[in-house]
Amino acid sequence: MQPVIKKIRFALLLDEGISQRDLCDRFGISPANFGAMAKRKNLNTVAFFEQETGWMYVGKLWYPPQ
Repeated sequence: MQPVIKKIRFALLLDEGISQRDLCDRFGISPANFGAMAKRKNLNTVAFFEQETGWMYVGKLWYPPQ
């Protein structure tokens, strides 16, 4: 069974980025599973997470979609 990424919006100010670990926790997936999911689609974790969630990776932090 494939893990499911929940598409959820969070109320964060644009200057309040969160770590990839925190973002994985918010979406209910383990970082190990996340890496494997990205690899199956031939993407790196940043590109995969941006594609699946809409969150943007800037300066080592993740920011919610605008």
